[in-house]
Amino acid sequence: MTIDIRELVRGEPLFTWVADDGTNIKIASTRLRNWVLLNQHTLEIFAVHVDIEMGTSWLSTGQCDPTRVRSLNRRERREPIIFCKRPTFTDGKPDVFLVDGHHRYARAALDGDPLIECWLIEEKDWRPFQVVGGISITQEQLKAAPLRNYGSIRDEKA
Repeated sequence: MTIDIRELVRGEPLFTWVADDGTNIKIASTRLRNWVLLNQHTLEIFAVHVDIEMGTSWLSTGQCDPTRVRSLNRRERREPIIFCKRPTFTDGKPDVFLVDGHHRYARAALDGDPLIECWLIEEKDWRPFQVVGGISITQEQLKAAPLRNYGSIRDEKA
């Protein structure tokens, strides 16, 4: 089961991840986050390493709003970020993509935190929030645009 892009409310957040082969995975991120919060009592929380260079680079490249990062309060900073598990592994570890928590991750990097808590969502649990339809973008287009740019882009044929 997936979500047709035409079912999204105008302006609803849409996370897009682009694989090395150009495959686009789009997630209705607010819907997924709401599901995670509703089911958090059944989900395990993991501590993952914070890549300081990557987290701070999101500020300089415009992928995270520095004002939003600095304004996060203590409660917001403590909420675990959300990684989605891919069906592949590298060096024995599952491949993942970060769907929710870019600003919290960037704040952890700025603060020099060595670890950040996360929920690791199994593919069977995030696939119902996958959005189909709309345009596909390249990794270059994704890197060149702020995180929220593609939330309302729809294919004219959709």
